[in-house]
Amino acid sequence: MAEKILYIIADPNNRENSFTSAIGRAFLDEYRATSLESDIVEIDIYQMDVPFIDLDVLKAREKMQLDETSDTLTDNEREKVSTIHDLRKQFLSADKYIFVTPLWNWTLPPKLKAYIDIILMNEKAFDCHEGELADLLKGKKAIHIQARCGLTLEGSDAEVEFGDRYLRFIMNLMGVHMSNSIIIEGESYLPGEVNDGILAAVEQARESGREFAEENSEG
Repeated sequence: MAEKILYIIADPNNRENSFTSAIGRAFLDEYRATSLESDIVEIDIYQMDVPFIDLDVLKAREKMQLDETSDTLTDNEREKVSTIHDLRKQFLSADKYIFVTPLWNWTLPPKLKAYIDIILMNEKAFDCHEGELADLLKGKKAIHIQARCGLTLEGSDAEVEFGDRYLRFIMNLMGVHMSNSIIIEGESYLPGEVNDGILAAVEQARESGREFAEENSEG
């Protein structure tokens, strides 16, 4: 059976204006060329409905825990529960994860955090599989591609970077093995701009794409 790859990009910028997207695309193209039989599903977090854990979600959880049925849910609650269920089912069905993000305010874009929050929900009402996430996802792999345009983080600055560090912690919590992240530092980017630093970043992404494609998802 072909490996299922979930390519998750979280950048609201237009693809043409996004260094993050360009690096992620170079990685993905090389992955696809190396692993011809992989089933690659792309999701753009900023182009989809990702529910926040709000009052509707909390009320729906309480109702479903008490009644074990969705009959008492409001339309808003039912819609959000359904979306959460579908997103979790999609995530759990993948063998590998490719996260592509910019660095925003020393961490991840907020909509990706919302996505991770609902994946982490393990209450019975929102589960699409029985079992703990660490058991369900054990042996799966992930990689993080992050562009820190114009920034080079060293020493104490690197210690307050909570995007890649947070994602690595969460994947470990879920039982997912994180490969070495692809961190592109110190390169500002303008549409159509090409320089030695950008070319080097693209080549790094391609090489990492080949390596990630060759990793066995069960190893």
